[in-house]
Amino acid sequence: MAESLDIEQTENLDQTENLDQAENLEQTENLEQAENLDLTEDLEANIDEHIAVIEIVNQPKWFPVGMVTELEIYVRCPEGCDLTGGVVLIGDANDQVVVEKNLDLYLGAGIITTGSIPVQLPTEPGEHTWNIIFFPPGEDMFEYSDFDEEAPDTDLVTADSETSDAVEIVDELEITDNNGEVEPIEGEIVEAEAAADDSEPVATDETELAPEALVFNHAIVQAEFTFEAIQHTTGMSVWREMVPVPINTEFELNVGINCIEKCSLLGQAVNIYLEEELVATVTMGEPEAPRFGLYFAKVTLQAPSAVGLYTLDCRMEPVGVELAHAPVESVFTFTTSEKPECWLTVTVLDDKTGKPVEGADVTFKAETGYPARVRVDDAGKAKIQLPWANYRIGAVRVDYRDVDTYVDLIKGQTSHEITMEMNYDPDPMQGMM
Repeated sequence: MAESLDIEQTENLDQTENLDQAENLEQTENLEQAENLDLTEDLEANIDEHIAVIEIVNQPKWFPVGMVTELEIYVRCPEGCDLTGGVVLIGDANDQVVVEKNLDLYLGAGIITTGSIPVQLPTEPGEHTWNIIFFPPGEDMFEYSDFDEEAPDTDLVTADSETSDAVEIVDELEITDNNGEVEPIEGEIVEAEAAADDSEPVATDETELAPEALVFNHAIVQAEFTFEAIQHTTGMSVWREMVPVPINTEFELNVGINCIEKCSLLGQAVNIYLEEELVATVTMGEPEAPRFGLYFAKVTLQAPSAVGLYTLDCRMEPVGVELAHAPVESVFTFTTSEKPECWLTVTVLDDKTGKPVEGADVTFKAETGYPARVRVDDAGKAKIQLPWANYRIGAVRVDYRDVDTYVDLIKGQTSHEITMEMNYDPDPMQGMM
């Protein structure tokens, strides 16, 4: 009887041990399955988290409206993946595609570039925000105009250019080598296509190319960049000889305008004001200097009836031009004098050679009134009509010593001639040391 009881206890113990072992095995298998599942989920999560970074190199903050500029965009995978075959799309705020560019210039270390691409800028002045969308290799593209509607159904990452790591504006692109050191990219860009012997392309800076990665494990990335489109800058020049205008007489004024971008300003009108009163309007003719795009016209004005100093205000507001141009304004100051009665001719010669001093300026200043200045001609002569008075006359040129003299134009005199000699001195400071 006791022996039978021992057998039953032994059998029960074996069953208990077997049951415990089975439970432990099942728990172990469940734990391993759970761990494998976690590892798989982590791996899949890591694969889904390959988010490329969009980098705009040397992006200016403003552009003239309507111009074509060059942009260059880099796309970088932080995991070092080769994104050759991806597409960059640039679109404006009106759902219009500005640029669509395939990425085929691989620099190594997960960096690929569009290269320099021409971009047509908006024609409207003001601040503009454009989108840059990166489609990874093998990813189907959707219509840019449907971007907002399609985005929720895609692996889309949206970035703000001022706050997110998904877009960077950089002055110099840098890469990290195998030792973790950051170095600027140097050398030439090489295409990512394999060579004829199926060998990997090599960048000339000997940076090791990243190993191949799956091409379907990158999110579609969208980023924004903002710039200002500004009006074209216009300039104006107004000039005439620095000679007093006789009161109550007509005189000519030269007016020129230009656009810094060489746009046509033919037919634009310049309004001329004297003491805030509109006295003339002149229409621009053909360019006087085509190389500089200077459109030119002459206008005839009536001098005031009193001797004095006057200022003309010349203004242009472009009308009917294809692109927006900024208005421009220039002032011109002139003097008036009594009616001239005598022609004065001054001949300027070199005191050693006796030859005319070309390019010399002759100045005329009476005891009252305003000074005048006339440049000599090829014969070294300056001619001016002046009222009867006593004048101080000077001759100046940068590489000659200044000279001056006095001339008294007597009442009833109709003409007078004098000769002035100048001493050549290319280094006037040397004699003073």
